[in-house]
Amino acid sequence: MTIVFDIGNTNITAAVFDGGNIILRFIMPVVSSGVSGPLIKKILREASINPGGLDGAVIGSVVPAMTKKAAGMLKKSFKLAPVLFTPSTKMNVRNMYKNKKEVGDDRLANAAGAVMLYGRRDMVIVDFGTAITFDVVDRRARYLGGVIMPGIKLSLKALYEGTARLPAISMDYPRRIIGDNTAEAMQSGVKNSAIAAVKFIVEEIRKELGAKTLKIIFTGGDADIRLAHASLKKRVIMDRDLTLKGLKHIYDLNRGKRV
Repeated sequence: MTIVFDIGNTNITAAVFDGGNIILRFIMPVVSSGVSGPLIKKILREASINPGGLDGAVIGSVVPAMTKKAAGMLKKSFKLAPVLFTPSTKMNVRNMYKNKKEVGDDRLANAAGAVMLYGRRDMVIVDFGTAITFDVVDRRARYLGGVIMPGIKLSLKALYEGTARLPAISMDYPRRIIGDNTAEAMQSGVKNSAIAAVKFIVEEIRKELGAKTLKIIFTGGDADIRLAHASLKKRVIMDRDLTLKGLKHIYDLNRGKRV
Protein backbone atom coordinates (compact mmCIF):
# COMPACT_ATOMS: atom_id res chain seq x y z
CA MET A 1 0.00 0.00 0.00
CA THR A 2 1.13 3.53 -0.79
CA ILE A 3 0.32 6.69 1.13
CA VAL A 4 0.09 9.90 -0.88
CA PHE A 5 0.29 13.45 0.49
CA ASP A 6 -0.88 16.52 -1.42
CA ILE A 7 0.18 19.47 0.75
CA GLY A 8 -1.63 22.68 -0.16
CA ASN A 9 -1.68 26.15 1.31
CA THR A 10 -4.70 25.43 3.51
CA ASN A 11 -5.11 21.66 3.78
CA ILE A 12 -3.18 18.43 3.47
CA THR A 13 -5.13 15.90 1.42
CA ALA A 14 -3.92 12.34 1.84
CA ALA A 15 -4.91 8.96 0.46
CA VAL A 16 -3.93 5.33 0.82
CA PHE A 17 -3.73 3.36 -2.42
CA ASP A 18 -3.93 -0.41 -2.66
CA GLY A 19 -2.57 -0.90 -6.15
CA GLY A 20 -4.42 1.64 -8.27
CA ASN A 21 -7.42 1.96 -5.97
CA ILE A 22 -7.97 4.54 -3.24
CA ILE A 23 -9.07 2.75 -0.07
CA LEU A 24 -8.88 5.76 2.25
CA ARG A 25 -8.75 9.52 1.83
CA PHE A 26 -8.58 12.13 4.57
CA ILE A 27 -7.92 15.85 5.00
CA MET A 28 -5.95 17.66 7.69
CA PRO A 29 -5.35 21.39 8.13
CA VAL A 30 -1.87 22.75 7.48
CA VAL A 31 -0.36 23.63 10.87
CA SER A 32 3.09 24.99 11.66
CA SER A 33 3.93 22.02 13.90
CA GLY A 34 3.88 19.69 10.91
CA VAL A 35 2.21 16.33 10.27
CA SER A 36 1.53 14.05 13.23
CA GLY A 37 2.61 10.44 12.78
CA PRO A 38 0.52 9.16 15.73
CA LEU A 39 -2.56 10.94 14.36
CA ILE A 40 -2.13 9.36 10.93
CA LYS A 41 -1.66 5.93 12.50
CA LYS A 42 -4.89 6.47 14.45
CA ILE A 43 -6.74 7.45 11.25
CA LEU A 44 -5.42 4.34 9.48
CA ARG A 45 -6.38 1.99 12.32
CA GLU A 46 -9.88 3.48 12.53
CA ALA A 47 -10.23 2.58 8.83
CA SER A 48 -9.01 -0.98 9.57
CA ILE A 49 -5.72 -0.35 7.76
CA ASN A 50 -2.54 -1.70 9.35
CA PRO A 51 0.05 1.13 9.39
CA GLY A 52 2.75 -1.51 9.05
CA GLY A 53 1.28 -2.49 5.70
CA LEU A 54 2.43 0.75 4.06
CA ASP A 55 5.40 0.11 1.79
CA GLY A 56 5.67 3.38 -0.13
CA ALA A 57 4.97 7.10 0.10
CA VAL A 58 5.03 10.17 -2.12
CA ILE A 59 4.79 13.86 -1.23
CA GLY A 60 3.67 16.67 -3.49
CA SER A 61 3.72 20.07 -1.83
CA VAL A 62 3.40 23.79 -2.48
CA VAL A 63 4.66 24.54 1.06
CA PRO A 64 8.40 23.71 1.22
CA ALA A 65 8.61 23.86 5.02
CA MET A 66 5.85 21.26 5.31
CA THR A 67 7.54 18.98 2.78
CA LYS A 68 10.54 18.53 5.05
CA LYS A 69 8.36 17.93 8.11
CA ALA A 70 6.18 15.38 6.33
CA ALA A 71 9.21 13.50 5.00
CA GLY A 72 10.73 13.42 8.48
CA MET A 73 7.48 12.12 9.96
CA LEU A 74 7.28 9.30 7.41
CA LYS A 75 10.85 8.22 8.16
CA LYS A 76 10.38 8.38 11.93
CA SER A 77 6.87 6.95 12.32
CA PHE A 78 6.59 4.60 9.33
CA LYS A 79 10.22 3.86 8.38
CA LEU A 80 9.40 5.01 4.84
CA ALA A 81 11.66 7.00 2.52
CA PRO A 82 9.16 8.96 0.42
CA VAL A 83 9.43 10.01 -3.20
CA LEU A 84 9.57 13.81 -3.17
CA PHE A 85 8.05 15.47 -6.19
CA THR A 86 10.53 18.05 -7.56
CA PRO A 87 11.09 19.71 -10.96
CA SER A 88 13.56 16.93 -11.82
CA THR A 89 11.18 14.08 -10.96
CA LYS A 90 10.42 11.72 -13.84
CA MET A 91 6.91 12.30 -15.24
CA ASN A 92 4.69 11.24 -18.11
CA VAL A 93 4.38 14.89 -19.22
CA ARG A 94 7.02 17.33 -20.44
CA ASN A 95 7.15 20.51 -18.39
CA MET A 96 7.33 23.50 -20.75
CA TYR A 97 7.22 26.18 -18.04
CA LYS A 98 9.97 28.78 -18.56
CA ASN A 99 11.11 28.50 -14.94
CA LYS A 100 10.37 24.91 -14.06
CA LYS A 101 10.84 25.55 -10.33
CA GLU A 102 7.94 28.02 -10.27
CA VAL A 103 5.12 25.65 -11.17
CA GLY A 104 3.37 23.99 -8.22
CA ASP A 105 3.57 20.26 -7.61
CA ASP A 106 -0.22 20.03 -7.56
CA ARG A 107 -0.51 21.52 -11.04
CA LEU A 108 2.00 19.08 -12.53
CA ALA A 109 0.40 16.18 -10.67
CA ASN A 110 -2.95 17.14 -12.20
CA ALA A 111 -1.36 17.08 -15.65
CA ALA A 112 0.27 13.71 -14.98
CA GLY A 113 -2.99 12.26 -13.70
CA ALA A 114 -4.94 13.56 -16.69
CA VAL A 115 -2.52 12.05 -19.23
CA MET A 116 -2.47 8.74 -17.33
CA LEU A 117 -6.28 8.55 -17.31
CA TYR A 118 -7.23 10.09 -20.66
CA GLY A 119 -4.17 9.71 -22.86
CA ARG A 120 -2.52 12.24 -25.14
CA ARG A 121 -5.05 14.87 -26.11
CA ASP A 122 -5.68 18.57 -25.66
CA MET A 123 -6.90 19.06 -22.09
CA VAL A 124 -7.50 21.72 -19.48
CA ILE A 125 -7.67 20.88 -15.78
CA VAL A 126 -9.51 23.41 -13.61
CA ASP A 127 -8.51 23.00 -9.96
CA PHE A 128 -10.74 24.78 -7.44
CA GLY A 129 -8.70 25.37 -4.30
CA THR A 130 -7.36 28.42 -2.48
CA ALA A 131 -6.68 29.61 -6.02
CA ILE A 132 -8.47 28.45 -9.16
CA THR A 133 -5.86 27.16 -11.58
CA PHE A 134 -6.27 26.23 -15.23
CA ASP A 135 -3.58 23.82 -16.41
CA VAL A 136 -3.13 23.01 -20.07
CA VAL A 137 -1.77 19.80 -21.58
CA ASP A 138 -1.56 19.33 -25.34
CA ARG A 139 -1.84 16.22 -27.49
CA ARG A 140 1.94 15.75 -27.31
CA ALA A 141 1.69 15.37 -23.50
CA ARG A 142 3.37 18.74 -22.94
CA TYR A 143 2.44 20.77 -19.89
CA LEU A 144 2.15 24.28 -21.35
CA GLY A 145 1.24 26.29 -18.24
CA GLY A 146 -2.08 27.96 -17.63
CA VAL A 147 -3.98 30.57 -15.66
CA ILE A 148 -4.21 31.41 -11.94
CA MET A 149 -7.06 33.37 -10.36
CA PRO A 150 -8.49 33.79 -6.83
CA GLY A 151 -10.50 30.86 -5.51
CA ILE A 152 -14.12 30.87 -4.32
CA LYS A 153 -13.38 31.21 -0.59
CA LEU A 154 -10.48 33.60 -1.16
CA SER A 155 -12.77 35.89 -3.16
CA LEU A 156 -15.34 35.94 -0.34
CA LYS A 157 -12.57 36.60 2.18
CA ALA A 158 -11.26 39.51 0.10
CA LEU A 159 -14.72 41.13 0.04
CA TYR A 160 -14.95 40.88 3.83
CA GLU A 161 -11.40 41.95 4.65
CA GLY A 162 -11.19 44.69 2.03
CA THR A 163 -14.41 46.50 2.95
CA ALA A 164 -15.88 48.13 6.04
CA ARG A 165 -19.41 46.71 6.01
CA LEU A 166 -19.52 43.47 4.05
CA PRO A 167 -19.86 40.46 6.38
CA ALA A 168 -17.83 37.27 6.66
CA ILE A 169 -20.02 34.55 5.13
CA SER A 170 -19.75 30.98 3.91
CA MET A 171 -20.29 30.04 0.29
CA ASP A 172 -23.63 28.91 -1.05
CA TYR A 173 -24.91 28.81 -4.63
CA PRO A 174 -28.06 30.95 -5.00
CA ARG A 175 -30.25 30.09 -7.97
CA ARG A 176 -31.01 33.70 -8.82
CA ILE A 177 -28.41 36.17 -9.99
CA ILE A 178 -30.12 39.09 -8.20
CA GLY A 179 -29.47 38.80 -4.48
CA ASP A 180 -32.09 40.46 -2.27
CA ASN A 181 -29.78 40.49 0.75
CA THR A 182 -26.07 41.18 1.20
CA ALA A 183 -25.00 37.57 1.72
CA GLU A 184 -26.79 36.36 -1.42
CA ALA A 185 -25.47 39.31 -3.43
CA MET A 186 -21.90 38.41 -2.42
CA GLN A 187 -22.46 34.71 -3.13
CA SER A 188 -23.99 35.51 -6.50
CA GLY A 189 -21.08 37.75 -7.41
CA VAL A 190 -18.46 35.16 -6.51
CA LYS A 191 -20.35 32.27 -8.09
CA ASN A 192 -21.20 34.01 -11.34
CA SER A 193 -17.80 35.63 -11.77
CA ALA A 194 -16.24 32.16 -11.42
CA ILE A 195 -18.69 30.70 -13.97
CA ALA A 196 -18.04 33.53 -16.43
CA ALA A 197 -14.28 33.26 -15.95
CA VAL A 198 -14.25 29.49 -16.48
CA LYS A 199 -16.35 29.71 -19.65
CA PHE A 200 -14.23 32.50 -21.12
CA ILE A 201 -10.82 31.13 -20.14
CA VAL A 202 -11.54 27.57 -21.32
CA GLU A 203 -12.77 28.84 -24.69
CA GLU A 204 -9.74 31.11 -25.12
CA ILE A 205 -7.43 28.20 -24.27
CA ARG A 206 -9.15 26.09 -26.93
CA LYS A 207 -8.67 28.85 -29.51
CA GLU A 208 -5.02 29.38 -28.58
CA LEU A 209 -4.31 25.66 -28.90
CA GLY A 210 -6.12 25.54 -32.22
CA ALA A 211 -8.08 22.55 -30.91
CA LYS A 212 -11.48 21.49 -32.23
CA THR A 213 -12.34 19.85 -28.92
CA LEU A 214 -10.92 20.06 -25.43
CA LYS A 215 -11.14 17.54 -22.60
CA ILE A 216 -12.19 19.52 -19.50
CA ILE A 217 -11.59 18.18 -16.00
CA PHE A 218 -12.71 19.81 -12.74
CA THR A 219 -10.89 18.91 -9.53
CA GLY A 220 -10.05 20.39 -6.13
CA GLY A 221 -11.80 20.76 -2.81
CA ASP A 222 -14.14 23.51 -4.01
CA ALA A 223 -15.05 21.87 -7.32
CA ASP A 224 -18.82 21.77 -7.52
CA ILE A 225 -21.04 20.04 -10.06
CA ARG A 226 -23.29 23.10 -10.08
CA LEU A 227 -20.41 25.23 -11.35
CA ALA A 228 -19.60 22.61 -13.97
CA HIS A 229 -23.15 22.42 -15.30
CA ALA A 230 -23.63 26.17 -15.32
CA SER A 231 -20.32 27.01 -16.94
CA LEU A 232 -19.78 24.29 -19.53
CA LYS A 233 -23.12 22.59 -20.21
CA LYS A 234 -22.26 19.20 -18.68
CA ARG A 235 -19.10 18.80 -20.82
CA VAL A 236 -17.00 18.45 -17.67
CA ILE A 237 -15.42 15.41 -16.02
CA MET A 238 -15.51 15.76 -12.22
CA ASP A 239 -12.56 14.07 -10.48
CA ARG A 240 -11.74 15.42 -7.03
CA ASP A 241 -8.99 12.80 -6.66
CA LEU A 242 -7.07 13.75 -9.80
CA THR A 243 -4.11 15.27 -7.93
CA LEU A 244 -3.79 12.19 -5.72
CA LYS A 245 -3.98 9.86 -8.72
CA GLY A 246 -1.33 11.91 -10.50
CA LEU A 247 0.99 11.77 -7.48
CA LYS A 248 0.49 8.01 -7.22
CA HIS A 249 1.43 7.63 -10.89
CA ILE A 250 4.52 9.77 -10.32
CA TYR A 251 5.41 7.51 -7.38
CA ASP A 252 5.12 4.45 -9.63
CA LEU A 253 7.50 6.05 -12.14
CA ASN A 254 10.05 6.99 -9.45
CA ARG A 255 9.74 4.39 -6.70
CA GLY A 256 13.45 3.58 -6.90
CA LYS A 257 14.42 7.23 -6.32
CA ARG A 258 13.52 7.93 -2.71
CA VAL A 259 15.04 10.42 -0.28
